[in-house]
Amino acid sequence: MRGYETEQPKEVEAYDIFQLTGDLVGLANALGGDPVVIVGHDWGAWITQFAALFRPDLFRAVALLSVPFLPRLSISPSAWEQEKYPGKIFYQQVLRSPGIEKSMEADVYGTIVNVLYSASGEPPVEEATETVYRDTSFLRHFETEAAALS
Repeated sequence: MRGYETEQPKEVEAYDIFQLTGDLVGLANALGGDPVVIVGHDWGAWITQFAALFRPDLFRAVALLSVPFLPRLSISPSAWEQEKYPGKIFYQQVLRSPGIEKSMEADVYGTIVNVLYSASGEPPVEEATETVYRDTSFLRHFETEAAALS
C-alpha cells in the first residue's frame, strides 16, 4: 500500500480511493493483467472492494476480512460512520486526521502498548467494549483531534 515502506506523497489527494485502487490495478497489470482474486483486511478491505467495483474486469472475486461489504457510499466514510453511529469515534477517523502521526510519534512505545492493551482481553469489560468506539486508552491520547472530528 502506498505509504507503507514505499514512497510517501505529501498531498492528501495522493491517498484518495482512485489513487489507492489505481495502485492495485497497476500491480495486477504488472503481474500479467489476467483477472485476479483480491483479498483485503481492515482498511485494505475498503480499498479492495472499491477496486472490484471500479474494475470488475480485472478483479474477478474479493475476500474482505474484518469489514463487511458495503455498496459504494454517496457520502464520505466519516459522514457514514457519524450517521450510522452518532456520537461514536472510530479509530480510523482519528488516524485520518491531519497531523496525527506527530502525536503518535511523540510516544511510539506508549501508543503501541495502549493499542495492544486495548485490543487484548485484559481491560475491564466496560473499557474493552469502548476500544472500538470512543475514548479508550488508545484514543485518549488523541482526545483533541477526535473531538474536532465529531
